[in-house]
Amino acid sequence: MQVGDLVYIPQGVYIYSTAHGTTQTPKPVTAVLISPQTSYFAAKVFLEGREVFVKREHIYPLTRKGEQNVSKIHRSL
Repeated sequence: MQVGDLVYIPQGVYIYSTAHGTTQTPKPVTAVLISPQTSYFAAKVFLEGREVFVKREHIYPLTRKGEQNVSKIHRSL
């Protein structure tokens, strides 16, 4: 995954924000990857208007059935 990719975060995943502390995702969410590795285990994502940290093992590339990865932006237009 690269910076700017859309990522899927399942329900019940712990996220950490310096301003809001630790919370859980109440439902599956989509976020934008800001930094794929901020530490040994965490990635930084933009979620619901704020930057938060989440364990890399809990983020997945956003895909559509039958396609590899739909998180890339096609700039050919």
